[in-house]
Amino acid sequence: NPIAKIDKLEKHFFDCIRTGKTPLANIDLALKVHTTLCLAEMSERLQMTMLFDEKTRKISNGDGKEIAAISYDTDIAPHA
Repeated sequence: NPIAKIDKLEKHFFDCIRTGKTPLANIDLALKVHTTLCLAEMSERLQMTMLFDEKTRKISNGDGKEIAAISYDTDIAPHA
């Protein structure tokens, strides 16, 4: 696939800057990707399913209980 080549992606990106067009990897895609990655990490660290409601921007577990976002400073006790 020729669009997957780095030099073509770089050219496309700079062309978009010059013309004002939307790049292939825009901020909307980046937000979705990073949200998914963060939920995956939380899911692994907390050992539970994580769901994200885009409208309310709230995280819940598989039972519908709201879960607070965690950070690297969050102390998570291992599950038995």
